[in-house]
Amino acid sequence: MTREADLAVIESPTFKAALEGMASLDQVSFAPNPDRWAVREPKLQIINRGTHLDREHFGNYHIRRAGELIGIVYDFPRGHTLSLIEKALEIATRCEDLTP
Repeated sequence: MTREADLAVIESPTFKAALEGMASLDQVSFAPNPDRWAVREPKLQIINRGTHLDREHFGNYHIRRAGELIGIVYDFPRGHTLSLIEKALEIATRCEDLTP
């Protein structure tokens, strides 16, 4: 099931701006939205690969942008969604900084 939340309003459309906009968040609530897909680009996807030995408590997550794998987050505790989004934005920001 797709879940969504409004995390920040940003002035410039960059992952760095999104990361900075999340700086003051300490919690967020997500609401189910079965009509969310398909989402147009640019988008950042966080996909739990289901490969962790302790799937109930941890996940190994692929971070994808424009259909391309840009990073992997290993051994991340499940249920810490906001922290996972922040980590994904950090990865996307590093990739964004490398773009000419």
